[in-house]
Amino acid sequence: MTKHRFRESIKSFFGHHVDPEKDEELKGSKIVSMFDTYVQHIFEHWYEDMTLQGLSNYPYWHSHASPKIDEKVATILKLINDEEVEENGVPIANSKKEPLVQLIEDFHRHYQNLYAHYDHLTEELRKKAHGKGEKDASSSSSSDSDSDGYSKDGGSKNGHLERELQAIAEGIKQELETANLEIADLKQKLTDTREEKDALNSDYLASLSKVREAEKIITNLKLDSERSESEKSKLVVENEELRNKLDATAKMEAELNQTSEELYRENNNLILEKETAVKRIEDSEKFTEDLRREVSLLKEENISLKQELDTVRGEVSDMQQKLESSEQRVSELSRSLNATVEENNSLNLKLSEVSNEIQLAQGTIQQLMAEMSQSKEELGEKERELLTLQELHEVHGNQSSAQLKELEAQVTSLELELEQLRATNREQVLQIENKASEAKQLGEVNIGLHSQISELEMMSKKREEELLTLAKKFEDNEKESLSRVENLTVQINNLLADMKSLRTQKAQLEEHIAVKDDEASTQVKSLMDQINNLQQELESLQSQKAELEVQLESKTRAISDHVIKIENAKEEIASKSEDQQRVLQEKEGLLAQMKELEFDVNSLKNQKGELEEDLRTKIKENGQLREESLGLRSQISELEMISKQRQEELLTLTKKFEDNEKESLSRVENLTVQINNLLADMESLRTQKAQLEEHIVVKGDEASTQV
Repeated sequence: MTKHRFRESIKSFFGHHVDPEKDEELKGSKIVSMFDTYVQHIFEHWYEDMTLQGLSNYPYWHSHASPKIDEKVATILKLINDEEVEENGVPIANSKKEPLVQLIEDFHRHYQNLYAHYDHLTEELRKKAHGKGEKDASSSSSSDSDSDGYSKDGGSKNGHLERELQAIAEGIKQELETANLEIADLKQKLTDTREEKDALNSDYLASLSKVREAEKIITNLKLDSERSESEKSKLVVENEELRNKLDATAKMEAELNQTSEELYRENNNLILEKETAVKRIEDSEKFTEDLRREVSLLKEENISLKQELDTVRGEVSDMQQKLESSEQRVSELSRSLNATVEENNSLNLKLSEVSNEIQLAQGTIQQLMAEMSQSKEELGEKERELLTLQELHEVHGNQSSAQLKELEAQVTSLELELEQLRATNREQVLQIENKASEAKQLGEVNIGLHSQISELEMMSKKREEELLTLAKKFEDNEKESLSRVENLTVQINNLLADMKSLRTQKAQLEEHIAVKDDEASTQVKSLMDQINNLQQELESLQSQKAELEVQLESKTRAISDHVIKIENAKEEIASKSEDQQRVLQEKEGLLAQMKELEFDVNSLKNQKGELEEDLRTKIKENGQLREESLGLRSQISELEMISKQRQEELLTLTKKFEDNEKESLSRVENLTVQINNLLADMESLRTQKAQLEEHIVVKGDEASTQV
């Protein structure tokens, strides 16, 4: 029973000391079962020796049992280390190894404490036994003889010793209870230290994981830096390409500006030519008005001639009456009068023919007047069209000037953007150099961290070795172990401080890396925005180019319309010149007829002179006839003067008409030369436009392929 109680007390003692969770974790291991059986065997053997041999053999048992226990603890530790490698060729985790080693070390330490307590108790018992021996020597001698006999013969137990042993056992139980209380306190301390150690292990594992994550982050950052460098090189190449494109676009813009200036000059020249054409048309209109006035004057002259012819006819009829009366008077003059009558009849026929021709001329003149009115209306319409064309041309000129101003503003904005891009590229180059230096610094920091981690691992290995050596040396001296534990706590605190510093450094590195990533992302975004803006500007330039092409096409159409209108005007001028030539031919015919009439009048005058001479010689009595003949002569002279004046006026008109025809022909020739020059310029502009379109298409394809 006492043996069972003592076993239960030992189990309760170690049960309070051992962590139940760790005990459950370690129940299945072979070493733990061996350790339990070995501990039970040790305490059973110790109790049997104590009960059988007594306290006198305790030093002997202590001297022989303690080295055996030390050897067996060493063998258990070796078995643990060997089992870590030998079990199925797979190493056991440190989480199962460390608590078992700690349990064995704690057991060994408390076992030594028990030895120390038992040494103290044996000393006290010896002192008590020595005091009792001095009082009662006989009892001590008898007890010694009995004990010697007992030890030699292996006899029965002494009752007195049993009582003392029971008292000692009770005292030991009390001391064990106090020891259990102390052990409970130590257990709490150990649990606290274990928790701290677990926390340190978890922190260490977390720090290792964080260090690994930091290494991964550093590798990722290195990859990102390499990618950023590659992207930087790509962006530099793209920037150079964009610069080349911008230079090409600047050249294209300069060429377009030159072409636009040339077009503006050509438009100004066309405006001047249009103004000159308008002036010429106005001059032609004035000339036509002068012709109309001359035609009206000719009409009035024709009317006056008709009136004069009527008066002449009346006078001729009077003369016929007078001649008839003179026939009654003069028989000799009858024949001449008959001849004169016949001549007068022929003259009447001629006059009727002349009147018919004059009527025909009046009809032609009316037709000419109608044609002139139509031509005037057409000229008015053409003037209106020219005014509208001038207004459209002015509007197009204003639009082209506004577009040129817009293009100049865009060119200035593009130049500013180029300067900004250059500045941003410089800043990016500086930032990339800074990033490269920072990446180098981070690499050096990473190398330092790797070296620190390797040093920490070496330190941890060294500390494990030191812990093993400390565990071995802990058996020799508890003070050294306490000092070393304090040193270890200091080192752990230092490690914790190092871990905290590493954490802070890691946090700073993460923040720095995040800042750099943000800066890189913002820079990439800014570059992408700039590229998008440049693409939008290129698209706007292409749209403006399309608009300019549309405007050029509209201008070419307008110029072709102008050319068609000028050709129509040429045709109309040619038709008008033909009509004027016809009018001149008709005027020449009329002049010829007038000359014939004058010749006839002169012949009549000669005949009349002969008749007058005949009448003077034959009829001297008829003074009235003489007076009438004188009146007729005066009238005929007046008519001759009028006819001469009209001939002179016709000559001046013909000269003016010929001069106007020459001027109109020269103007038409100049207009044809200008039109041919304009057509040549239009063909050159079309070829330049085709070349520009091909160049722009090639540049657009290159830009699309580069984008």
